[in-house]
Amino acid sequence: MELLIRNLAFAFLAILVFSSCEKEEDLLPGEYRSDVPGQVNMVSEGGVDYQMQIYFDLSSGENKGENKRDVWDLALGCDASNPNLFINPSMLQRVAATGSTDFSASYDPANFAFDYERAKTFYRKGRMMKDWNGTTSDEQVYIVDMGKTMTNQSRGYKLFQAVSFNGQAYTVKISNLDHSDLQELLIPVNSDYTHVYISFSNPSDILELEPPKEEWDILFTKYMERLFDGVDTLDYSVTGALLNPYKSVGYFHEESYLDSTWNYSDLSYEDIEESRYSTRSDVVGHDWKYYDLDAGAYSAIPSKHYFIKDAEEQNYRLHFTGFYDEQGRKGGVSFEYLPL
Repeated sequence: MELLIRNLAFAFLAILVFSSCEKEEDLLPGEYRSDVPGQVNMVSEGGVDYQMQIYFDLSSGENKGENKRDVWDLALGCDASNPNLFINPSMLQRVAATGSTDFSASYDPANFAFDYERAKTFYRKGRMMKDWNGTTSDEQVYIVDMGKTMTNQSRGYKLFQAVSFNGQAYTVKISNLDHSDLQELLIPVNSDYTHVYISFSNPSDILELEPPKEEWDILFTKYMERLFDGVDTLDYSVTGALLNPYKSVGYFHEESYLDSTWNYSDLSYEDIEESRYSTRSDVVGHDWKYYDLDAGAYSAIPSKHYFIKDAEEQNYRLHFTGFYDEQGRKGGVSFEYLPL
């Protein structure tokens, strides 16, 4: 009888220990074992290259939103303490400061210098924000060169003036260059988003094109960049990846690119240097691919590796693997990434 009691006690103790081990294992952090394949297709239904702008979320592996790049002309920042305005760089739009607050004056575009928005700055401070004092507009009149249509036709000019911003809405004036079709509008913002958008053809219609600001990490789009052509720097329209300005940060891991023995699969959490994370939206940018003259096609550069941290403080490694869709059309971007 005493032996039976001892055996039962031992069996109970073994079950208790085994159960405790199971619970401890349940609390171990998850381990990511293989990279997640990502793909976005910027080709429109009509088969035209680069027509779409696509918002991708790394945590879910999903496209959270997309729109044709010609549906908007002006972005308006939704941060109550940090207003921002920028025109659409994907449509070759440019802006010129007139130096005047007189909206009724006549302006000849030939007399002014026009500038493109730059990806490294427009998400933080667009061209038309240069002379604002905090949330107070300088009320300067700007000429907007509306750029080109999808079929490369000129879209003409508009006059634009940001009259004021009260933390909840912008008051703006918009007209044709000859002052026809003048509209003065109150455009409310939505703090759930980084920006709201309007089209100058129908500015009273507020467009929420972006997903909510915490639900996306990368925008795939066309934008303007100034590149060196071997002699001088020139403006080019490029296609690339821009980080969400809300809380996403990243950097290019140059060491693994320069050292051919350092493979993408070798990169781990221990390789991340927090101090190198940048808030610049173009840290991934466009130069993860190149044009192969012999092949007459673009090729991704898988040996260019990036670290990205999202709004939830999750770190990722990422590299690009392709630039064509299954039909061989440019803008079918493929990539791999891994939460670390």
